[in-house]
Amino acid sequence: MKVNSQPDYLFAYGTLRKGFGLQMLKNISHNIDYVGSGAINGALYDIGEYPAALPTEDKNSKIAGEIYQLKHSRKMFRLLDEYEGYDRKDLQNSEYYRRRETLELDNGDKIKVWVYWYNFPVNDKMKIEDSDYLNYLKGKEENYAAL
Repeated sequence: MKVNSQPDYLFAYGTLRKGFGLQMLKNISHNIDYVGSGAINGALYDIGEYPAALPTEDKNSKIAGEIYQLKHSRKMFRLLDEYEGYDRKDLQNSEYYRRRETLELDNGDKIKVWVYWYNFPVNDKMKIEDSDYLNYLKGKEENYAAL
């Protein structure tokens, strides 16, 4: 049995970020450590109650988020995979898929993180031009409040 000595990191760009305070984050908080913030190449889309992120080669298209180190990775991935609608045995019907990516931290260091990418077409969804989903939501709320 091969033992992985490298820690696993998660990149959270949507509802698992600290600003949401969702029950899922509270449930896993004792098994994750906040590392810092960073950005990854990708594009965000508004699909309703949460964002969709798609990978891109465009170096100018970034997604802002938070990096967490996972404790008890196997247990955490079981919980996170279920939360994200990812089934590695049924990728075709999974809403998201998990893939390891290289990310640049705000301090310039690079780190390998796990990212949940959206798995369905976004043709009819609105692209979020702001790289930060939390900022996007705040702007959306302010626009609704002004009506």
